[in-house]
Amino acid sequence: MAFHNSGDPVAALANEKGWVGKVNLVSNADGYTCSQAGVPAARLTIYQSNTHEGWTLTYDTNTQITSGVNAFQWLLSNKKP
Repeated sequence: MAFHNSGDPVAALANEKGWVGKVNLVSNADGYTCSQAGVPAARLTIYQSNTHEGWTLTYDTNTQITSGVNAFQWLLSNKKP
């Protein structure tokens, strides 16, 4: 999971898209490649905001990041294969 603000003035959204694509074997971000795709596939959530700060929304326990779960629930539901 990756999270980014659409209008982040500090870090370009294109960079985040490149790294997520790299993990999913879709791109060659910054000249690096992964030897195998991530499982589950990396996902990018893009918030509509023109600030750099997105972690407050991401880590708010009321924010559902996927399938009705918050970031903490999602993290705890995954384990290394």
